[in-house]
Amino acid sequence: MPRKKTDDQQILSGLIAPGRPAPPAKQGVFATGIAGLDDFFVDTSGQPRGGFPRGTHWIFAGEPKIGKSLLRCHMMAAAQRQGLRVALVPSERDIKTTGVDGLTALGVDVDDPAKFFIIGDRTDGGTPFVAEDTLAAVAYAARNDLVDVVFIDSSDCLVPRSIATAIAAGDDTEDGKALLDQKQMAELSSVYGRWIPGVFGECSDHGVSLFIVAHHHERPGTPAFQDPRYIKGGTTLRHHATGVFWVQRVAKSKLRAAEQKVADDHWFFRLVLHQSRLSPKVGEEIRVALPLTTPLWESPLYQEGGEP
Repeated sequence: MPRKKTDDQQILSGLIAPGRPAPPAKQGVFATGIAGLDDFFVDTSGQPRGGFPRGTHWIFAGEPKIGKSLLRCHMMAAAQRQGLRVALVPSERDIKTTGVDGLTALGVDVDDPAKFFIIGDRTDGGTPFVAEDTLAAVAYAARNDLVDVVFIDSSDCLVPRSIATAIAAGDDTEDGKALLDQKQMAELSSVYGRWIPGVFGECSDHGVSLFIVAHHHERPGTPAFQDPRYIKGGTTLRHHATGVFWVQRVAKSKLRAAEQKVADDHWFFRLVLHQSRLSPKVGEEIRVALPLTTPLWESPLYQEGGEP
């Protein structure tokens, strides 16, 4: 007797037809315009590609509240300048109340639905993003040629359906929250194990670039950037991703003399290429300076983190 399909399998089978021929991937690269970052990638002859190859998947991981979302905002604006259609999964916060001013100030067109749309918009500020539904929507958008570049910010805040059901039932009380957090981490790893291979494959087949912001939680006694396992769902994400960058904020006290001159309106990062199947520069790092704008700096997103 054939086994009954689970809900996940039914959704996936509708999105990813077994044995279907893969369409030709979109050619070219997505150039971020960030000095140094686009130079990480070379072609088979060793010549710089000038950006991220289309249809690849990347993780930008770092400790919470260091500005990874600022990096993502700049990349979104760069994608639109190249005529690419951008989708955002703002699972950490309500984009309508804390993110639009910052996006607009950085040059992101949030009003034209042909250039930008939100997947799983949390308009009430409280309903969690269900991981299975969100990943299905990303795969659907890729398969139906609705988007060119997708940003998920962040992978940690996607909530498995079973946990979302418990939250809706009122189980996220102060006493039950710690238990739910532990259960969410384990269940999210399971969800990623079932879904990520198919979703990444769907994006690759259709030339959709996928960028995932993830929190790196430092294990006690382990230096940061040396333990890639401590990301929710990290094993599956790292295994199937094209590459992983570690992101670290550079404190003002460690800025170089030239950097100190613009420290009041720039944030400085170290980006380390931790792993990649497309670049020989694994282990190398670059320093990135990103300008802040007044609306972005005043948004609750950055006020919560504070200055270093």
